[in-house]
Amino acid sequence: MGAYWQPTAYLEQTNSGQHSGQYTNGLSLNSDDENVLIAGGCANSLATADLFVHQVISGNFPQLLAWAAGRPRYLEQEPPELSEGSVLFKYFESHLKRMSPDVFEMLGNTRMEFQTKNRNTRDDLLQSLEMAKQMNLSKLIIISVFVHLRRIAEFYKFALQARPDFADIEVEFKASEMILFDAPDVQSNLFLEDAEVAGVFNDLAWAKIIESKVYRRTAAREAKGIEDLHAGRYKF
Repeated sequence: MGAYWQPTAYLEQTNSGQHSGQYTNGLSLNSDDENVLIAGGCANSLATADLFVHQVISGNFPQLLAWAAGRPRYLEQEPPELSEGSVLFKYFESHLKRMSPDVFEMLGNTRMEFQTKNRNTRDDLLQSLEMAKQMNLSKLIIISVFVHLRRIAEFYKFALQARPDFADIEVEFKASEMILFDAPDVQSNLFLEDAEVAGVFNDLAWAKIIESKVYRRTAAREAKGIEDLHAGRYKF
């Protein structure tokens, strides 16, 4: 078997801050490497499966799952139909089947959309909102890792300025880590190998994550992105 592509775990060895698409063994939350950042693709997939089951049990069957992990730069030379979301969906399916075989059997009743023309947060938001609009959905839940949510919410404000008609869609932001809270194995759920956060995903494990060097480094980059957006250095 030759080289193969694997989407990001909770931590990623980036290429100068850009997604690499490669899983790297042994990354630590307290790494001093400036290129080790929180990415979270697999955590988002597992959290989506957990929330999907909860929604079904609550009687709110999801009509749409839009996989916004799309076409970052490292996929530019790959076939146009390939996206991160199409692979992350496999993690979602596997986790959902283990969690609730009955709910898994109902998955075919939900529309699946894999974004393949999106390269950034702006594209993710506008395309997801457009899908919800076309389907006359009243609510959209956006799932991402905690450190990314504030920037996504700021982009959402700009999305409403560009498309005021999206305002009639209620948008709720949910952090993957919060959905996975109380999970029995924080390392498996976040694809972490860091012994600092072994065991149940609880308040102590979360505190160790948000106090870590990698979390603070990623948060600083996110804050810079928000600053660039408001300063007009990012064209929306």
